[in-house]
Amino acid sequence: MLQPYPQADAARVDAAASGEMAWVMAVISAIRTTRSERDIAPSKPLPVLLADGGEQEHTWMQRNGHYLKQMARTESLHWLPAGEAAPESAMQLVGNMKVLVPLGAFINKQEELARIRKEIEKFEKELAKAKAKLANQDFVARAPAQVVEQEKGRVAEFEAALAKLSAQCAQVEALAG
Repeated sequence: MLQPYPQADAARVDAAASGEMAWVMAVISAIRTTRSERDIAPSKPLPVLLADGGEQEHTWMQRNGHYLKQMARTESLHWLPAGEAAPESAMQLVGNMKVLVPLGAFINKQEELARIRKEIEKFEKELAKAKAKLANQDFVARAPAQVVEQEKGRVAEFEAALAKLSAQCAQVEALAG
């Protein structure tokens, strides 16, 4: 029994539904990215605000809010009216729309500052080691070009991580409390 593999009928593909689900998946991904970056447990429900989107995104939020609550573990999901100031938040972009998770909702300021400073210290040590290797002329002269380039890449990664962590630290320090 050999049958050809079924082929999709392009005429039956609903582009509007595909676009809507792509948006839902992007919002879920943005919330999960915020969780990952801020070291928030996946089990902790978060309040989420959406801002600066169009009427279509607003409709999609109303129609698919249950998916967002279930898949992204949101405590609440609200649309921020145009012109209203958002609280200090972790932000991700989905197209032109902002996905905001208010920082005061999930962090203890002192614990978060201690965690970020500890990470900064770790990256500073790694950066110093990598820069010391590159400053060693003997290492640069004898190591294969690929290894030297890899070390330069590590330096760039550490510097980018430090910049990101410093920005997070400043953001947390600006919080009230």
